[in-house]
Amino acid sequence: MTNALRLDAPAKLNLSLSVVGRRADGRHELASVFVLLELADRLLLMDGCSGLRVEAADDNIPVDASNLAWRGLLAGLGAEPDLACLTLEKRIPAAAGLGGGSSDAAAAWRLGRRWIGADEQAGDEALRELGEIGADVPFFAAQRPAAYVTGIGEQIKPLAAADALEVVLVVPSFGLSTAAVFAELRPGDWSRAAPPQTTDPGSNDLLAAARRLRPEIDGVFRVVETAGGQPHLTGSGPTVYALTDDPQRAQAIAAATEVAGLRAVRTRLARTATTIVAMSERTAVQTDQAPAAIGPYSQAIRAGGLIFTAGQVGLDPASGELVDGGVSMQTERALQNLAAVLAAAGSGIDLITKTTIFLAEMGDFTTVNEIYARHLREPYPARSTVAVKQLPKGALVEIEAIALAPDDRRHADRPS
Repeated sequence: MTNALRLDAPAKLNLSLSVVGRRADGRHELASVFVLLELADRLLLMDGCSGLRVEAADDNIPVDASNLAWRGLLAGLGAEPDLACLTLEKRIPAAAGLGGGSSDAAAAWRLGRRWIGADEQAGDEALRELGEIGADVPFFAAQRPAAYVTGIGEQIKPLAAADALEVVLVVPSFGLSTAAVFAELRPGDWSRAAPPQTTDPGSNDLLAAARRLRPEIDGVFRVVETAGGQPHLTGSGPTVYALTDDPQRAQAIAAATEVAGLRAVRTRLARTATTIVAMSERTAVQTDQAPAAIGPYSQAIRAGGLIFTAGQVGLDPASGELVDGGVSMQTERALQNLAAVLAAAGSGIDLITKTTIFLAEMGDFTTVNEIYARHLREPYPARSTVAVKQLPKGALVEIEAIALAPDDRRHADRPS
């Protein structure tokens, strides 16, 4: 294996969590609905000196053999790595009930399996073995956007993906260890009844224990409620989350929590699991919903987790001719063509990171800018606008873009 491999390791929410029993070995049996978030750590496995490199703002993230990502890699490879270097870029807050370490372990396991040419789909035996690394690791290794998880985390029943709701994560300045919460758990905290197998938010039997250890959680709940959100604790905490289908409400909740001195992270519920990207691969994108390439080029190329489009002008894909109506209609058509190419790549207008606009006349800038603003939303992509002497087929405007590939639908730490 010589290609560098990249994989995002998403965070999770527990939409509901019930303690339903306790085993003879003292481990609690749970029933919980898990969902993936677009917020994710990023792992890169490449040739080089064997070892682990961690990029994180938190100095407490271990960089030795105790790191869960390293343990996952060893399990995936089946041995110590031979000239393979794992880089972990931490974006998920640690000790926050978001499953960051467990997700890193599962992602590293998958990378290790791909590195040696083995199947990265975890069977029942592999899930049980991964459960020894961490109780949440099997869920992440199962590669499901939503699941009903039982036992001590090793029994995974896939559920239909939740709607891509906006999520506001309110992350207190203090951590809360899972072990401490379970040690504080009392039999009276147990609901003993399994929650519904749906992706609707429900109760969390660990909330009472978390509150006893950290009464400040009550204050976080009040802040979110005052801001118009419905607060829930995820996992063993201390992160509190609110869901909404309204981006403006999510913005307001995040802003209010930050005014109160709390850290807010905006993300969304994920619709799919992440996939491994071989950094050297290039894949052409083709669709008949946009003008066909008329030379030695592709409508777009997918490479390194990004989509690079060819320039789009105001050609009607069916006729191959420029649309009537001057620069206004040509701009509309060019943006429609661009959207069609991105859709064929599994991406979209909302994932554009950079555009370049070419104008035959800079005097058309205001008209083009107004139409452009109707098609894109904040945070707007970076953009360059250039006046040129002439465009293909006598077009008045041409637009090209760079967009995130589907694997990068994270929207993590979006400005709030």
